[in-house]
Amino acid sequence: MLCNNLHFPDVIDNKWQILQRLGAGGFGTVYEVSEVGDEESRYAAKVKKYIFLADNVSINYITINQNVQMGSEGKKVMRTEVKILSALQGKSSRICQLIACGSDNDVNYIIMNLTGENLKDYKNSFRGKHLPPVDALKISIQCI
Repeated sequence: MLCNNLHFPDVIDNKWQILQRLGAGGFGTVYEVSEVGDEESRYAAKVKKYIFLADNVSINYITINQNVQMGSEGKKVMRTEVKILSALQGKSSRICQLIACGSDNDVNYIIMNLTGENLKDYKNSFRGKHLPPVDALKISIQCI
């Protein structure tokens, strides 16, 4: 399973059905997914192709594996991302809710709540111009 080549009706880890690709970046691809058996549910799945091994962490009474073994740069990014999301759960409404994370063969994933507009799409709506400083400041403040 290639992380940048998933599409409907592919299923990750027998639990998360791919609905559509939302975007991609240097460290993975983001898909809209639903939980198998609950077609109304909608989540964002950040998918990365690495080897994912784990220590256990409890999030909302669910035990989740989060210690990552992979290439040095990807290892740092994935481990940091899961640890930060875990630490910030419930502390701000501006932080994505971490639903689950795990691996399916050589594909690793983080399931988060599906939020609003993609920041890249919002920036691109200015047709090649820079994001207005006022908007950049508002977005930055929301991240704090």
